[in-house]
Amino acid sequence: MKTKRFLISFWAVLLMTSLFHIGCKRFVEEVTVEPSIDYIRTLGDTATFKHTIYPDNAKNKKVTWKSGDPSVATVEKGVVRGFREGFTSISCTAEDGNFQGVATICVGDLNGNFYGTFTDRNGAILAENVKVETKRTSGKRGDISIPKSIEAMPQKIEFKTINYTDTEASNIPVITIIGKETLDNGMTAEIEGGYIYGQEFTFTLKIGAIPYTYTGKKNPFLTE
Repeated sequence: MKTKRFLISFWAVLLMTSLFHIGCKRFVEEVTVEPSIDYIRTLGDTATFKHTIYPDNAKNKKVTWKSGDPSVATVEKGVVRGFREGFTSISCTAEDGNFQGVATICVGDLNGNFYGTFTDRNGAILAENVKVETKRTSGKRGDISIPKSIEAMPQKIEFKTINYTDTEASNIPVITIIGKETLDNGMTAEIEGGYIYGQEFTFTLKIGAIPYTYTGKKNPFLTE
């Protein structure tokens, strides 16, 4: 009987000790990264991401940062440096449990010269190798200059009231643009479109009621 009680007491103490140690050694359950998306406007500049580990009293808080494409941006201890226009993932992975938080970094913007093609509503090419100049004058404003490249354009069009907005379309970060100008002949010119980082700048130019589509790329992609 004494032996049985001793064994019961022994196992009870052992169980309580194990539970105590487990309770003291908290494991990582989640890693988050903020902000979920950020932008680097000039090549070589940096942006900083912060990570949070849950629970707060997790014993092992070591993490590893990684860029999905180091040619676009590198990361060290949450500090991201942009090297090439484009966008890529920035991940933070916990050593304990491999829990991961992921964010997106976008490098570059519209500033520069684009070379592309104007097409009509049916897709017919109206003008090729058209140079469109873009200049961002502030965080949300800028200018776009379009030469007289198609017959319907009575003049070179300079949009001075362009609004730029950072958005996401189908999980792809993009700068959207929208603007309107009154031409010398009284007609209205409208522009609306977007630029996918490091890829294409596509917009619709509507002169009066007639829409035209422009698709261009930087040459080279780097800001001139």
